[in-house]
Amino acid sequence: MDQYFSKYTTYLLSEENFVSIKNYTLKQNIIFIDSIEFQDDDKMKDLNKILLSVNLIADSNASLIKLEKNQSVQISDLTSTTDYDILVFGLKPNNLCLQGFEDKYKVYQFMNFNILFADSISKCFENHHNKSLLWSAIRRWKKLN
Repeated sequence: MDQYFSKYTTYLLSEENFVSIKNYTLKQNIIFIDSIEFQDDDKMKDLNKILLSVNLIADSNASLIKLEKNQSVQISDLTSTTDYDILVFGLKPNNLCLQGFEDKYKVYQFMNFNILFADSISKCFENHHNKSLLWSAIRRWKKLN
């Protein structure tokens, strides 16, 4: 018999670090990125290469949202009438007020979301193995397999 293991985690979110998702004009594709990498031009060029590989362009057919490591958004506030593809670089599930979803490079289907958590862009481009993991995961995320 398999044993069921449950991990219950509680996150304390301060209001000063909470960002309302309703402040953004959102597309069907939403990319969350660590704000430190957002400030690095080379990392943004790498991000654009990643997005272009699946025909996404920031601010055209994809919303790019930068978050500090201590900031959080409530993605469950997104409308339930639209299906969203959400890609997260260098942030943790608790930044999106989610529990679980701990495996990186795994596509999760949750409510009306396809969610993919990846390492930071700098780590993704660190070596060939990490690039391959990212590319395979993004193809699954956008259902290109």
